[in-house]
Amino acid sequence: NGEVFFEAHGTYTIFNTCNHWTARALNVAGLRINPRWSFSPNYVEHWVKHNHCKTVAR
Repeated sequence: NGEVFFEAHGTYTIFNTCNHWTARALNVAGLRINPRWSFSPNYVEHWVKHNHCKTVAR
C-alpha cells in the first residue's frame, strides 16, 4: 500500500505530537517556527508560508 513506518525515539503526548516533531525539524532546517506552540497542522503550515516556503498539495 506504499506506507512506510520508522522506529520512533521518545514518547507521543499532547505536548509532543507529529506537529511538534515537524516543527522541530523545520526549525533545525532554519525556518523561524516555535515547536513549543505547534499543536495543529494549521500553525505549522502558517509558519511554512510565513517563511516563504511552498507547500505541496495533499
